[in-house]
Amino acid sequence: MDHQPLINIGVRALEIIREPEHWTTKVYARDAGGIECPPIDPDACTWCALGAIHRAARELYGANDETWESADSVTAFLAGLIDEDSPASHDETVANFNDDEGHAAVIALFASALEQMRACTGGAHVS
Repeated sequence: MDHQPLINIGVRALEIIREPEHWTTKVYARDAGGIECPPIDPDACTWCALGAIHRAARELYGANDETWESADSVTAFLAGLIDEDSPASHDETVANFNDDEGHAAVIALFASALEQMRACTGGAHVS
């Protein structure tokens, strides 16, 4: 499996939510008025971890099945780092982590995931 698209999505998702003012909880994304919106909405200005992954995948690779499969793979990778034995879905595991653990923990999770993904590709560094 080519991990480069997954790394690219992870890097972009991290860029999207790196600053706390661009991160949210309980929904995929919100507009400037705090109203829930799709993560790919041009008016979206805050995202949860999952919303950032979806936004990043769409920005980088467009809207197609392969894009969403790559986004799902990134989500699954994060979920495995959180709790590989969780009976919850990957989306639910990441969403709960996002909502319960806070911004700093989410950023650390992305950083750890990217470090491990890069190790799988022989250390290729994308930023």
